[in-house]
Amino acid sequence: MARNETLVVVTHEPPPVVEEVEPAGRPGWVWAHGYWRWNGHDYESVGGHWERDRPGYHYVHPFWENRKGKWVLHAGVWVKN
Repeated sequence: MARNETLVVVTHEPPPVVEEVEPAGRPGWVWAHGYWRWNGHDYESVGGHWERDRPGYHYVHPFWENRKGKWVLHAGVWVKN
């Protein structure tokens, strides 16, 4: 699976994931979870939003990955099934 890696590398861990109440489903749409984004000085919360469904693809939510003590943001991306 290809990952969409955003060029953000931070040396301190992002805050815990904010647990959102996912809205009721909408036909033809996928709920993209919120995440923490780095603004150059600190983390800021980005709320979830609706993405139009893409037949033949699935949505991979944004996430942070720890690579040897550095945190790398992977942005949300549609991946072919």
